[in-house]
Amino acid sequence: MGILFFFALATGKWFFITIFVLLGCYFYFVPNVNSRQFLASFLIILLFPAFLRQFLDSGWFLTISLAYSAIFFVLLGLKNLIFINRRPIYCFLNGILVFTIFSLFFWSDKTGAFFFAKYVLVFFVSLFLFKEFLNVSSESHSAQKNNLFAWSVSFLVLQIVWALSFLPINFLNAGALTLLIVLIFQDFILGRISGSMDRKLILRNITIFIALTLAIFGASSWSL
Repeated sequence: MGILFFFALATGKWFFITIFVLLGCYFYFVPNVNSRQFLASFLIILLFPAFLRQFLDSGWFLTISLAYSAIFFVLLGLKNLIFINRRPIYCFLNGILVFTIFSLFFWSDKTGAFFFAKYVLVFFVSLFLFKEFLNVSSESHSAQKNNLFAWSVSFLVLQIVWALSFLPINFLNAGALTLLIVLIFQDFILGRISGSMDRKLILRNITIFIALTLAIFGASSWSL
């Protein structure tokens, strides 16, 4: 997949793109086990090359290609039940995808005519990822409540992303801050679902949020 990713991205030719998509679908759907459970992550990973062409001339291209291959095969390991303790591995994968998506959003041009379309696209991507996260992490909870939580949190994250897009910090720090907020929302929601929401959990998350936010802001150059 890494080699096909390289050729599809480097050449932009439909032949390599078609082979890349078909082979990715084959690896994911054969065998057809848990295909629906991780479908959102798969589609996002499959569409990543469309947003990474700007890295062709950068020195990070080979690293990105290798990282892409690793992420794809981690997803296959989760889907095909290769990993014994899947939940922490899935949470890690979900965090990587969230960070990448929002970093790409903050990296993109926020003054162009397509900014609103990118904004709406990020909302739906985060919605599907959060819904998938809840379905994987709280399998015993009703799908209706998971959908309600997913829509509510995605809308809140959308408002936060809008505000962060005006801050003069680089896209990686903005992506890291968004990931931190998403992780805290996820922890609160899982605490609410499991009935473990208490003062200790709230204070812990507030402390982590303040400490890491200060660290992220301290590491930012605040360049206009």
